Amino acid sequence: MTSVDVHPTKTWIVMGHEEGDFFIWDYQEQKVVMGLQVNKVPGKTSRLKHSISQFIKETAVPHSVRSVKFIAQKNWLVVGDGDGYVYVYDYTDTELSEVKKFKAYRKNSVDSLAVHPTRPYLLLSSYFDRNIKLWDWKDLNNDPVKLKEFYVKPASAYEDGVHSVKFDPRDTDTFACITFDNKVKVGNINSSSLTTKVLRPFKGNYFFTHSHQHLMVTLSSKSQSEVQNIMYVKNQIWDLKTGKVVHTLGVGGRKVRHAAFHPTLQKLVTVLDNGTACLWDTSTDM
Repeated sequence: MTSVDVHPTKTWIVMGHEEGDFFIWDYQEQKVVMGLQVNKVPGKTSRLKHSISQFIKETAVPHSVRSVKFIAQKNWLVVGDGDGYVYVYDYTDTELSEVKKFKAYRKNSVDSLAVHPTRPYLLLSSYFDRNIKLWDWKDLNNDPVKLKEFYVKPASAYEDGVHSVKFDPRDTDTFACITFDNKVKVGNINSSSLTTKVLRPFKGNYFFTHSHQHLMVTLSSKSQSEVQNIMYVKNQIWDLKTGKVVHTLGVGGRKVRHAAFHPTLQKLVTVLDNGTACLWDTSTDM
């Protein structure tokens, strides 16, 4: 599993996979309501070529689904893949139909998506590219698609890309991203420059501000079994106002690979390194 998102009004969780598909799971009905094979499953030859190429330059698995995001106000689901394409699907009446497809990154994957709360904007970022991009979907019929870019200056020539990007629901024109040198960079859609807010030296993969809390989920790069004599960085939820840990995530010592907050309810979805999806109630001690 490569990505996860929660629908703001329906009891749906969407999950993307390295095999080039996604499915939407109804966590109340406990069933799959729809799904789609976006790209063909890479064959053995393609996977072998990709594995060898990683010794030269790290890239995403070709044809994989790397990111998924609901745009509930349009009844859309957006998918980013390992080849740099963005697909937009309409899911009205639980039938998927393609609305738009465009190339966002020439040679790099689309690994993170963020939807503006009130305006027709979608943010995109890549693990392997220094530019965050903004798509205005009111220009849906424009071809080629025009994307505004925000340059993320790396700390060194070896630190490329962005872990994730999120809009701030309090200041909706502001967004934050977490870079591979473990810094939070803050930008505004009306400006091309980003400022840096340096946090603690832990791996932070997801940034989120709840309606009444300012939270950050930090995800470790190692599972507990891999760190016998190495300092273990826990998967934690931090309150950025107080600087304190409000909860430590953990299920059987497994690594949390992905996390997504519900946009309106106090719910958090996490995906473990074995593919298990967990639903947390953030209004309790979880």
